[in-house]
Amino acid sequence: MKAFDSFDLKFKCFDFPKDQQIKVILVKGDWRIGKVKGLVRKAYRINPSYTIELTLKGEILPNDKLVDGLDFNPEQDSIKVMVSNPNKI
Repeated sequence: MKAFDSFDLKFKCFDFPKDQQIKVILVKGDWRIGKVKGLVRKAYRINPSYTIELTLKGEILPNDKLVDGLDFNPEQDSIKVMVSNPNKI
């Protein structure tokens, strides 16, 4: 993938009904994961008080990592969205 190109990323969140689990979001390679999380939060309409983590191939993606630095194929791989309520004990 060419640096800083725009491309669609597929996200999957199992905390939602089956027909709402997959979202495709247009991102740029020079964006950081922290920025992508904001777009994911909007796409899924996740409450701001909830924490979200993005994982790829079982590893949590750090907020400061560039999308271009990810080892994945945007046409085949999906990023898992994990949502947690920090107020729930």
